[in-house]
Amino acid sequence: MSSVTLLGVGLMGASIGLALKSAGVSVTVRAYARRKETRDAALANGIADEVFADPAEAVRGADLVVACVPVRAIPALIEAAKPGLGKEAVVTDVGSTKAWLANEVRTVLAGTGVHFVGSHPMCGSEKTGHEAARPDLYRDAVCIVCSDPATRASAWRITRFWTRLGARVVEMDAQKHDELAAATSHTPHLAATALVCATKGDPEALRDLIGPGFRDTTRVAAGSPEVWRDIVESNAPAILKGLRTLQKEVKKLADDLEDEKFDAVQKRLALGAERRQTLCACKPKPQNSGVRVVAIDGPSASGKSTVAKGVARALGALYVDSGAMYRGMTWKVLRAGGDPENEDQVREIMREAKWSFETVDGAVRFQIDGEDPGEEIRGEAVRDKVSYVARIPEVRTFIVDRIRGMRGMGSLVVEGRDIGSVVFPETRWKFYLDADPAERARRRNAELLATESDSSEASVLANLTKRDHLDSTRKTAPLQIAPGAKVIDTTHLTLEEVVEEILGMVAQP
Repeated sequence: MSSVTLLGVGLMGASIGLALKSAGVSVTVRAYARRKETRDAALANGIADEVFADPAEAVRGADLVVACVPVRAIPALIEAAKPGLGKEAVVTDVGSTKAWLANEVRTVLAGTGVHFVGSHPMCGSEKTGHEAARPDLYRDAVCIVCSDPATRASAWRITRFWTRLGARVVEMDAQKHDELAAATSHTPHLAATALVCATKGDPEALRDLIGPGFRDTTRVAAGSPEVWRDIVESNAPAILKGLRTLQKEVKKLADDLEDEKFDAVQKRLALGAERRQTLCACKPKPQNSGVRVVAIDGPSASGKSTVAKGVARALGALYVDSGAMYRGMTWKVLRAGGDPENEDQVREIMREAKWSFETVDGAVRFQIDGEDPGEEIRGEAVRDKVSYVARIPEVRTFIVDRIRGMRGMGSLVVEGRDIGSVVFPETRWKFYLDADPAERARRRNAELLATESDSSEASVLANLTKRDHLDSTRKTAPLQIAPGAKVIDTTHLTLEEVVEEILGMVAQP
């Protein structure tokens, strides 16, 4: 990615420009804004390298286009920018609703070859405008990325983009996003607005009694009415459902008060406190908890498994094979009679499967529905289909969440293909192992000959080439070198030498 265009430089767009500069990403940032004053400010404040009054000129030559205007204004803006969009460009946004927008923008882009992949970074402020922008706005924020099978080949670029800004990416269906966002963001905003409007009386008399509780509860009500009208209009059914549910809860409290059922009120208060604790519990961050996570990525047969096991033994950490979990999911799909290339079947089987984890000889092992798949996950049937299962966003989210949860088990050495870029992007210790394809084929063939007498280096090399292509072009978390990772070419090194090199770097303060 060499060029990013921001269509709009308010709080969200300007913060992206600042974040790219702060992170040292080598990319040209271009920006479109209607007002000359805004364009001048974007240049003066280091938000953009180039500014434009014409959206089509702003996107010309851009690899990535980010629409940073209110949701319902995005389709018309993309229409205006369309003449300048190159066929290799990918368009995303920062809006709070996704299903309506995806339908509208994909209609606009039909026939152009340009993909739209919606994004919703769960951050922001009641403040607006480029004046409120800050480079750390997206750091540690959750960013929802919504795509479908048609945009699978492009979505990884969006995931990669947000992780470079420090966000944690979660992928989900656009309709599901809108339902969840209505419950956690849109309905609470309208509830805060209603609470402020319900606070009757002379403001002068009330002001002295306004404390942190009122301010915290109603902070979001200070947001832009224009922006929020836009959100409400584009997600009305889901928000209405949330408001109706809230109505019932408020009515229940009011009825209990009227009937002097104070024990019932107390139970509701206790339930609310418990529920909030569950919903808002902070996830531990390994860099602050003393738990060490070493991420080892790389293509098949680059030596990851042997090296990771050696590093884990030396550090007294648990070894986690992320690839085994994807193979385990593939094994389960095949065992259940499903087609690994049928995403709907895979999702259904995944939802029904029950996973359990334990530590055995310093490694994390798993069972699925009470069965240990054992060496069956290394067989040809699983090996041929695992890339199809691994590219499904819901599968990757399922497995990534479970690997992240293993931090509670202690220090980890995790090997895979997206550990440093997606699973643990915050860890200090990231390594990417690679080797000449012919050497990788020789190593893998030597392993397979122990169980498959008809294996050959030529067939293994063909399989590895196919796997590399699928892994590097898949929609979600593609095979790539994570920012800050140490690349180690293992072609002419013994695996013991690679272990020693990694241990030497991990030992550094």
